[in-house]
Amino acid sequence: MKITFFLLWLFLFSSCYPDYSSHNSKYKTNPVAKKKAYEITANVSKTLCKRYHMKQTGFGAGMMGKIRELALTFRIVGPLPKDELRRIALDCVNEYQTAINNCKEIRVGLVEYPFPKSNIGITIIVDDKDGTDFLPHPHIGVVSFVKNSFYYDTNKSLTKYQTSVSEPYAEAIKIVQEEKKAAVADQKKLTEEELKKEEKHINTFFYEFTQNK
Repeated sequence: MKITFFLLWLFLFSSCYPDYSSHNSKYKTNPVAKKKAYEITANVSKTLCKRYHMKQTGFGAGMMGKIRELALTFRIVGPLPKDELRRIALDCVNEYQTAINNCKEIRVGLVEYPFPKSNIGITIIVDDKDGTDFLPHPHIGVVSFVKNSFYYDTNKSLTKYQTSVSEPYAEAIKIVQEEKKAAVADQKKLTEEELKKEEKHINTFFYEFTQNK
């Protein structure tokens, strides 16, 4: 993709709170906190890229005296189902927020602590199987997290969305938790069935053993 929506979004995101430190000391962000923000972002990006086989393609920061917003953009090869993209995007948000709030050195520069999810932005561009072009509708081409909501978008072209569906963070995490509960229940059921089979096998063995004795 030569032109992607995340570039425009990232530009708008970054320009909301530009860093005026070179123009006015009043807006200068604490240098230690600023450095830590970049370090945390780099480490989180590396972790997430390795975990989900993604590539980082963008970073945005809103700094005007304080670190107000931080954002990351990734690319991943698809197509991928909505449930999987939800889990990945949710983990990205939580991983980023946890890393920020666990760093003591950055706190002096944060606009508020704990740093809220609403101040974190995540965008994941889903490419085709070759990783060279956008996925057309009906496949999800972009999943993003902005202001406490996830957005699942399908592409009509390089410059237009076909559909866009929003999902609040609370709803997304509830869905993922229910999926995990169902998976555990299925595993427990499978384990119980395996135990019954093993018990039946043992009983059969002892029966045959006593008969042949």
